Amino acid sequence: MRTLVTERAFREDLYYRLDGFKILLPALRERTDDVPILAQHFLDQFRIGHQEKQIIVGFSAECMKTLQAYTWPGNVRELRNVVERAAILSGGPLIEVKVLPEAITARRHISQAGSE
Repeated sequence: MRTLVTERAFREDLYYRLDGFKILLPALRERTDDVPILAQHFLDQFRIGHQEKQIIVGFSAECMKTLQAYTWPGNVRELRNVVERAAILSGGPLIEVKVLPEAITARRHISQAGSE
C-alpha cells in the first residue's frame, strides 16, 4: 500500500488514516470453524429483514458440511450472499444442499469422488 502512495496512486492522507489500526484476519478458507457461526448469523439477519421467511431456522448437517468444505474465494461476503440466496430458495425449516449454488456443490462432488 505504501508503494501506491509513493506512486501517487493512493491518497497519502487516507493511507495514514487507515494505517493507524491494523487487523490481520485470515481468509475464511483458513477458518472453517467460523463458517457455521457466520452462516447462522447471516441467516438470522436475513430472517429479521424478511419476516415471511421466519420458518427457516438453520442448515442441514450435509449443507453445513458442504459450506465448510468450500474454499470461499469471495470470503465472508460470498458466504453472506450464498446464505441469503439459499434462504430465498429454501422451502423448509432447514436450508438443504440442493439450494446451494452449483459452484459450491460441484466442489463437494469432486471431493467426494476423490475420497472414494
